[in-house]
Amino acid sequence: MHGFAKSVGIATLSLCSLAGADTTVHISGTLSYGATDNAFGAPTSPPLDVPQPAKTQVFTAAPALLLFHDRPRSRYLLSYQRPYVYYLDMDGANTVADQLSADGIFDVSESDRLELHLQASSSTLAQHTLNGFGTPGVENQSEDVYVQLNAAESWTRDFSGRWRGLQSMGSGLAWPIDVDVEPAFRYQTFAELGIEHLRERDSYAFLTRGNHFHSNAHRVGAVSTAAENHFLGSTTARHRRDLTIVWSIEERLGITSAFDFEGSSAFFPVGGAALRYHSDGNSAELLVERSVGINLILSQVSQIDSMSLNGGIPLWRQQNLSLSATQRVAHHQVGPRAGYWVESAGTFQSEVQVLWTPEHASIALRYQHFQRFAAGGFAPDRQLFNFHRNLVMLTVGGIFPSRDMGPVSTGASQRVDASDRVPLLAPSE
Repeated sequence: MHGFAKSVGIATLSLCSLAGADTTVHISGTLSYGATDNAFGAPTSPPLDVPQPAKTQVFTAAPALLLFHDRPRSRYLLSYQRPYVYYLDMDGANTVADQLSADGIFDVSESDRLELHLQASSSTLAQHTLNGFGTPGVENQSEDVYVQLNAAESWTRDFSGRWRGLQSMGSGLAWPIDVDVEPAFRYQTFAELGIEHLRERDSYAFLTRGNHFHSNAHRVGAVSTAAENHFLGSTTARHRRDLTIVWSIEERLGITSAFDFEGSSAFFPVGGAALRYHSDGNSAELLVERSVGINLILSQVSQIDSMSLNGGIPLWRQQNLSLSATQRVAHHQVGPRAGYWVESAGTFQSEVQVLWTPEHASIALRYQHFQRFAAGGFAPDRQLFNFHRNLVMLTVGGIFPSRDMGPVSTGASQRVDASDRVPLLAPSE
């Protein structure tokens, strides 16, 4: 991975020597210092054979090389990052990762938009405890190292002022390294098609999606595991309405079917509702939903019922000072196949961040509380434990030479009027 990344960096610099001002190369990086009371998600009241929660201070450094391109109707970002994580009181837990990514938005024509995403990484699951929302089980395996490859694309076409086509597909591959196993190569693919009808302030969409997951036969120590195959298919009806120029709502209702080669099958109602607000830098979303999906790392099917509230406001516009927050509560049911749940747990996440972005730099102060509660197993050999974790992190970042970089990964518009769609440079600019 290291030699490959070095070659990519050399090739990137060579390409940019031929590029104009629309394409630029940058060196960037972040330095973070924080403290946590449970670095690896240890149980709150652990049994005798389980480690106690580890209180520690943590320092991270993440240098990166970027190539950014922004021209009329096209914008993309290529990056290589090498994050280092140092636990000041736990030398043996220090980690390093390699991450390559490419994201782009392309207005292929006046009526077609294409988004692409590629990612390759080699990292330990310990880094999941430092950012983002966890899935039950991930925190208990934080010393495992995984290589992951992911690719996805989404396409939107306006057939007319009334009809819009939606399409997306992707795949992912993951396998563990540096552990006493015969590697378990896991991959999944998905594809989705949809049609949307627009009618003044309302839109009505019908979407169908298929997902296939495979894990090869493998061995962990003296235990052998047979190959696994899971198939998930779903159909969903969706309604959106723009209440005003800043408020909008969405409702979704559908059914997901799951089956495997062993003859097991199950059906689940899925859906959700959302209330959204977006105006001049202020944003908020209240979302309630049920989803059924596959965790590529854990080789498990999960059903998640969740409610979340997310938002952000500018605190001082002239100084680019902003506040964002996330609150999420969820109930997870996890099993080797859909409908056969062997673990369940509730989770709660609360996160608040203050971000200051002066010229050429960024400074962020973040607090996160994560809690897993009412955890348990339905099988004698499966057991999740309750735990909680608090994390405070100060991060300073910079980029040279400086440049304003617009978003390169947005997802589909969430409003009927598409006013939240990220604009690209017009041909006349």
